[in-house]
Amino acid sequence: DIQMDNFQMMDVRYADDVEDDESLPTFRLSCFLHSLQLCVRDEPFYDISIKCQSEKIVTASLVVPAIVHLMVHLRDLKEHVVFGTKLVQQLQLSIEQRFAGIVNRIKQLNIEENDPFNDSVYFIAAVLDPSFKFFWLRDLKLPANAENRLKQDVIQLILDEMNKDLKLSSTKLFDKNISSITKPRKRKIFSYDDVYGGYSNDPMVVNPVAELEAYLNDPIRFSFSEYWCRSQLIQLKKLVVHIGCVQASSAPIERVFSCAGLILSSRRTRLNETLFKDLVFLKANQALL
Repeated sequence: DIQMDNFQMMDVRYADDVEDDESLPTFRLSCFLHSLQLCVRDEPFYDISIKCQSEKIVTASLVVPAIVHLMVHLRDLKEHVVFGTKLVQQLQLSIEQRFAGIVNRIKQLNIEENDPFNDSVYFIAAVLDPSFKFFWLRDLKLPANAENRLKQDVIQLILDEMNKDLKLSSTKLFDKNISSITKPRKRKIFSYDDVYGGYSNDPMVVNPVAELEAYLNDPIRFSFSEYWCRSQLIQLKKLVVHIGCVQASSAPIERVFSCAGLILSSRRTRLNETLFKDLVFLKANQALL
């Protein structure tokens, strides 16, 4: 009997025993190694799908580190893989096409308007998540100059967004000051609450560069919600609230309507009304299937 037990096939160490046993067909070892490399190749994709469906993660900040992880995994795998090199190349090509906006920004290439995921919000969200910041850059192993340029580009994107908020705040404050001139309020006796309030709300006092530098140099690594709940970086926190509302994919939909959804598929990340209705119908009537 040349059949091998299933539990033996699951053990990598068993490959050595099979190789020495001349009574077993040689194709068995080849099939085993093919299957083993297939598992190694696909495991990161599965892990990321599970992470995206988690209830305690900010999905928008997960996008860039996840894509970087897959790029690095396939790059390293390409150097050591024996079987399935064509499949690895196809996976690389698929990532470069599906996430062209992210990949081109990482490679510091021109980003077209119709490139998928070309919005800078994904890079801003990744850096403003205390779990990631710029840590994901280390895995790319870029030359020092290229890494610094990419860092400065993302930092500038964040500062530009903060300055937009500052301009809006200054406009609102200017309108408020005008209205206070036309309608003066009677000051209460021994009331000094506005002494610090006026100072803290003055947009000229806020320094976006100083806030961002303080955040990036902060060694504390709380979870996203806990960190920003405690943070005193007022202007940066406003941007975090705005950016953190962006969903990276249909992950919340997947948690409700799918048992094993393909999070990274383009169809699942662009749910139209018809597809949404179909998912609700199938979920409500899955007992009839």
